[in-house]
Amino acid sequence: IHLICSCVARPVFEVDLKSVELAGVSFREELSLKHNINGGFIVERIADDSALEHLGVRRGDVIFFEDECGTTLPEIEDYLLSLGWRYLQGMKSMVLK
Repeated sequence: IHLICSCVARPVFEVDLKSVELAGVSFREELSLKHNINGGFIVERIADDSALEHLGVRRGDVIFFEDECGTTLPEIEDYLLSLGWRYLQGMKSMVLK
């Protein structure tokens, strides 16, 4: 029996995120006025010794994207998967900040 799988694995972030849209009004206003951030995700928890922790991501950080990626966790997963797919299709490089 030969099994062919045509599915793509979902990324494992080892982090709990909360949409900025769910944050309090004063925090959203501060993000907007001081940092020009109107969306994204707040890091609620990050796994010890994870890749993101080694990259310097900490609790309370806000992750956002300059181009549209959505506001829910499934939408951010789809966005990151699309970046990976574009890379596999021949994109020479990409910059994530």
